[in-house]
Amino acid sequence: MTVTKLQRFIWNDNEPVSYNRDTEKWPRTQTIKPLWEVDGGIFLAHKSIYELNNDRIGYVPYLLQISDEIAFDIDWMTDYKIAEALYLSMHGMPKFSSKSVKRNVEKKRTKKIISQTVL
Repeated sequence: MTVTKLQRFIWNDNEPVSYNRDTEKWPRTQTIKPLWEVDGGIFLAHKSIYELNNDRIGYVPYLLQISDEIAFDIDWMTDYKIAEALYLSMHGMPKFSSKSVKRNVEKKRTKKIISQTVL
């Protein structure tokens, strides 16, 4: 299954989950033992695992780490905006020909004139 690496200061409601404050109050992020977030990108298992476990994850799953950029989950509008910014930074702005821009401007003008005429 695909996963993303979490190597951060992660807490539940009362205490840290990803590190031990008794050992070190503020460890370096790089030394925190990583946790793995299942991102749902791929679950690949033999049919028997599904049948025997009634689950898509076996007892010893292979964790395939993928990058945060690829595994980015879009649940909220802010997630979408971040994903869009990432995409545009990686692929650039879509290119429009001057003809297509002029056509769109003309369509908007026509719609505006028609709507004003109807009123």
